[in-house]
Amino acid sequence: MNYYNVMANYNQWMNQKFYDICADITDLECKSDRGAFFKLIDGTINHILITIADNQLHRSTKWATILA
Repeated sequence: MNYYNVMANYNQWMNQKFYDICADITDLECKSDRGAFFKLIDGTINHILITIADNQLHRSTKWATILA
């Protein structure tokens, strides 16, 4: 398994852990400043969703061939 596959698997695992935690917190908690890089949990969720959408777009381009 190459480095990119290892990192993709780790990312998927951590995102799932994050989603599981988010399922148990209130909307107010999602919108509270946590002092993290994206400040709010909502900001982190937005980052994950944008990254997933960007990755889906690039799967059909040359980047998929370069990173394979």
